Amino acid sequence: SVVASAHVGMATGAGLYFYTSSLFVIPLSEQYGWSRGDIAMGAAFGLLGSITAPLIGRLTDRFGARIIAAVSFVLIAAVFAAMSQMPGPYFHFVLLSALFGIVAPGATGMTFSRAVTGWFERARGQALGIMAAGASIGALLFTPLIAHMIWQYGPEGGLLTLAALAAFLGAPVVLL
Repeated sequence: SVVASAHVGMATGAGLYFYTSSLFVIPLSEQYGWSRGDIAMGAAFGLLGSITAPLIGRLTDRFGARIIAAVSFVLIAAVFAAMSQMPGPYFHFVLLSALFGIVAPGATGMTFSRAVTGWFERARGQALGIMAAGASIGALLFTPLIAHMIWQYGPEGGLLTLAALAAFLGAPVVLL
């Protein structure tokens, strides 16, 4: 159903990185020698989504939530995969964080709520609540997995886990 797909989308979309990004701070600092402040400042470039959100909202109205969300999931997965292969210069992290921010709004409640509200007249609030709960449930379920992958394989393991969740769970579910 649309609500279940939106729920999974919320669980595996852009919000999951925001819930788990703190797990990466110390490992990235240790691996690359960046300060915690550098990492926080670089990650702040993810806020570029505030600039692209209106455009992505317009594209969602024009092409539909399913297409925009699926494309966003694939692009988010590509960004995380690229982050896992960073050679070390700080500007790569800043650039990839900015790219994440640019495409992230397509895999957020903004897009999923468009799909959910289009399907429901009655119980719309309940449907939106179920959709929104996906973010917290995703954080609850996937944070331990991502933490384990970081502990076992370094930040690359955590980033590739985020990429896999977006590409192999989020994208197919919202497409179907």
